[in-house]
Amino acid sequence: MANDQLRSARTARPSSVRMKGARRALTAIGIWIVAFGPLAVTGAAAWAYSFYSCGPNCTPRWPSGRIALYANQEATECDLAAMRRAMARWNAALARVGADAQVMLAGRTTHYGLQKNGVSSVALLVSRWPKERRLFGWTSMWWRGGRVVEGDIVFNLQDHPFRCDIPVRRGAAASLEQEMTHELGHLLGLGHARGGIMMPEGYGTAVDPDALEGLRALYGR
Repeated sequence: MANDQLRSARTARPSSVRMKGARRALTAIGIWIVAFGPLAVTGAAAWAYSFYSCGPNCTPRWPSGRIALYANQEATECDLAAMRRAMARWNAALARVGADAQVMLAGRTTHYGLQKNGVSSVALLVSRWPKERRLFGWTSMWWRGGRVVEGDIVFNLQDHPFRCDIPVRRGAAASLEQEMTHELGHLLGLGHARGGIMMPEGYGTAVDPDALEGLRALYGR
């Protein structure tokens, strides 16, 4: 059975962002699949959004129900509040498209980082950042047959200052709320877009119309 992993990065420079989906067999041999976009939805308007690919006619998505994320022990109450605000925006959007799915912060964990360990987690890393230093955040997902079974989000506090009390970036300080909103879009299966919260730089914290339509295409009923 195939075990698939997706990784998405967010950086300080839009030109340096990479979007990739990885399909891996249980052996160490794998094939990289690039996520394409924008995709057009039929109808009166063309929406700019993109998905990740898990193979021909396969788009990874979460099954119905609650998507439980666990925060690392070092996250403060202010950090948790910022995460919950971001989750509330996506949950409102999921409800709006009729999705039977909800993202929730289920508690704390000591099992975090970009590793498949049975726990979907959000981690604020102040050391041992595993990716390129310019990156603010990174999301990994694992799926089987298009069904997502686990996802991890990490933020790079080692190389970038983050604040939990501001809704958007202020000077050199990144907003955890804003970055979390962006990464949750990736966790739900959306790739980067040319505008809105899913663009590489990500402006604002709203789930914009393009992101909403991408969500509808993935989870709408």
